[in-house]
Amino acid sequence: MERAKLGFVIFSLLAVSCSGGGGSQQESAQQSSQSLVEECRAEPVGPASLGLEQNDPVGYNGVPWGATAREFLSMKQSSAVLPVPNSLFLEHRGNSHIIALLLETPLASFGGMSEVQYRHVPGKFSEITVEEEAVSYIFSNGLFCMAFSELDADHYDTFLADLKSKHTMLDETSFTYAPASPHEPHEVTATLFRRGETNTRVYLVKHVTKVPRMGMRFTSTSILYIPNFYYEEIRTAIADSKNRETANVLAREDRQLQQDRRKIQ
Repeated sequence: MERAKLGFVIFSLLAVSCSGGGGSQQESAQQSSQSLVEECRAEPVGPASLGLEQNDPVGYNGVPWGATAREFLSMKQSSAVLPVPNSLFLEHRGNSHIIALLLETPLASFGGMSEVQYRHVPGKFSEITVEEEAVSYIFSNGLFCMAFSELDADHYDTFLADLKSKHTMLDETSFTYAPASPHEPHEVTATLFRRGETNTRVYLVKHVTKVPRMGMRFTSTSILYIPNFYYEEIRTAIADSKNRETANVLAREDRQLQQDRRKIQ
């Protein structure tokens, strides 16, 4: 049976300046805004060799990219219902965080802990998991845009070798964050491949969670397929939201600064 899950959908802080006031005032506003939220960011992943043309006719497991939820359910002969869209890519928060971070969603750090800023992610994602395939199909505005699956972590090296033999390795990025405790860091390494000659991204992800107080570490492995067209569309929407928020904060602080300066007579 296939089970529909709620997909409840993931760093770049781009500098945004606001007009009005002198240079020192703007600098003061920027410093003040940075004190509100400490932003963390991963190294960007954006190989120039990937275009925006959707040229991958294969899709995933026979489902073409851009298929509607109705078409998908018909192909899978499922009676499931597409969940109400929201901002999480996946119901499983740990896996949703990984996708979010690969899409450069900002992190905020509080007391050594990291929180993914899902408020910058468009609330348009839904997930349907096909249990017998152990694959989560992710939809954006009702259109199939990503496929995510967990793999056996014990065979990570085998999966890496398989991908290297089939596809072109483009990049590798890593980042550390602590969503639950500052003493339990999560280390993520993502290797990016180009699927054949297409513009589809394939990420092989190794996720290590350390629990020093117990002397333990947990490792998981997953794989994500996403056409670059959808990747850039989502990443840009996230960046635009963050930029608007930054600009609003700077403008508000500048207005407060000007108001305070007028009090000095």
